[in-house]
Amino acid sequence: MLGSGPGFRHSAIKHALTRDLAHARHVRIATAYFLPTLRLRRAFRRVIKHGGRVQLLLTGRSDVALAQLASRWFYGSLLRAGVEVLEYQPQMFHAKLIIIDDIVYVGSANLDTRSLSINYELLLRIHDPVLAVEAAAMFDVDVQHCHRVAREHWLRSRTWWSKLKESWAFVLLAKLDPLLARQQWKARR
Repeated sequence: MLGSGPGFRHSAIKHALTRDLAHARHVRIATAYFLPTLRLRRAFRRVIKHGGRVQLLLTGRSDVALAQLASRWFYGSLLRAGVEVLEYQPQMFHAKLIIIDDIVYVGSANLDTRSLSINYELLLRIHDPVLAVEAAAMFDVDVQHCHRVAREHWLRSRTWWSKLKESWAFVLLAKLDPLLARQQWKARR
């Protein structure tokens, strides 16, 4: 069991993910809110650089438009690095599943700043090849309901207005929100 939250000196979730990604070959992540740390983004690029594969299954319809805009701020660099970005289409998507080779993470945490540093979250980390195969099969079923974001189309579809909205959403959720949350936490103590 891995936890995170305010007052935790270090995020066990971030630490375990970083450690498991260091030698990963195939990474599948399904999450509703995606605002990964720089360390996680670098880990994704390392997986691909060493011949691995990273697939992100993200929501195509979100209940928090600001969070979706902030997630999309990362698409260009992720696609350029070779990360596969898939957006789930039928409805809002709130699954939280991470499969790194034979390791499965499942629980309440998304891969965003709130889950990794601010909110109280819990993930189970299970090293089980059989469970990983079963989880990958579930992931593949969801992929059938996704729109694959193609790099060329993504780059052509970008307007100055979409870029501006995404960058502001990123600043608000990745920079300002954690800062305010830390100040509130300190004020309570």
